[in-house]
Amino acid sequence: MLPIPMPAAMVAGLWQLGRKLARHAALVLILVLVASLAVACAKLAHAETRAKSAALKVANEQARADSWRSYAVASDTSKWNATRLVEQVRLEATALAKAYQAERAFSAQLALKIRDVEVRADGTSVRSDSAIVATFDVRNPPFSVHAVVTLPDSSTGLTPSIDLNLNVDAIALQLDVLCLPPDSTGIRRARVNMQTPSWLVLDPSTTLKQSPDVCGNAVRATPRAVPLPRHASWREWLPRHRPRWLPEIVGGYGVLASTRGVSHGPAIVVGYRIL
Repeated sequence: MLPIPMPAAMVAGLWQLGRKLARHAALVLILVLVASLAVACAKLAHAETRAKSAALKVANEQARADSWRSYAVASDTSKWNATRLVEQVRLEATALAKAYQAERAFSAQLALKIRDVEVRADGTSVRSDSAIVATFDVRNPPFSVHAVVTLPDSSTGLTPSIDLNLNVDAIALQLDVLCLPPDSTGIRRARVNMQTPSWLVLDPSTTLKQSPDVCGNAVRATPRAVPLPRHASWREWLPRHRPRWLPEIVGGYGVLASTRGVSHGPAIVVGYRIL
């Protein structure tokens, strides 16, 4: 049986069909590769989020167990510094925050106490026929006291009396929130430093809380979409805590050398980029 020669047009058609199938197969392979890389990125991002959530939980437990440590200000002995770690949690919105459509970033419930004061003061007295009037002026921060004591003579039938004028100094507080450098887990711990007058005592019941966003420790169960500016890249849509490598597709003009010669034309390269 002799072979039947195929027309040139049929051969060319079969050649074109083979090239199309080859191109479609390459496209399918590229899509599969990109999808697998995307799945790997999502798994890695989820693992990083879980690890950071666990590390933040441990940091918050240590913050709750921390206590105030006070020390005098070197340049001014009338002031004291107090410092402690701050718990980083999501704060519930108050009525005021809802009214302004705002998110609470920091919350402090301060329990302050003025130190007990014991003072012995000498005053001046004036004696008359019916009474003795003594005047006292006492200054002991934060108190300024002016008192006039009247001791009437018993024959008058009057009782002793005191006119007291008490002024209390204003309480000057300086509150600084510090974001410490990241630890081995990537968590930035928050520490608050409060400067107070030496006559003021911070009660241990004082509580401090702040949003994890303040120090960049935000951990979200699902990524929050943000508007994409025209000049931004598509990576801006990815979760904030994304992995350090991403799938990359690069198009251009390629040159391929082989034993049959040199071929050139449009090319697509699929791989990943280290961020």
